[in-house]
Amino acid sequence: MNMDKSLWRYEDTAKFLNVSEGTLRYWVHTRSIRFLKLGRLVRFSPEQIKEDLQIGKIGEMELPDLSKESK
Repeated sequence: MNMDKSLWRYEDTAKFLNVSEGTLRYWVHTRSIRFLKLGRLVRFSPEQIKEDLQIGKIGEMELPDLSKESK
C-alpha cells in the first residue's frame, strides 16, 4: 500500500479500512465517504480518510424518515 502523501486508489483505501473494494465503491456511490474525481478516476485523500475514520463518518448514510410518510 502506498502510504506517502499521494492520493489513494480503491485498492489502497479498501486495504487501509479493511473493507472490500465493493463496499468502498458502494460508499462512493451513496456518497458515504469523501472522494475526489479526477476525470473518470476516483481517488481518496489519506488525510481525509483518517480524519473521517476518527470521527466515525465513514460508511454512514442518512436514511429517510419513513414515519412521516402518508399511508
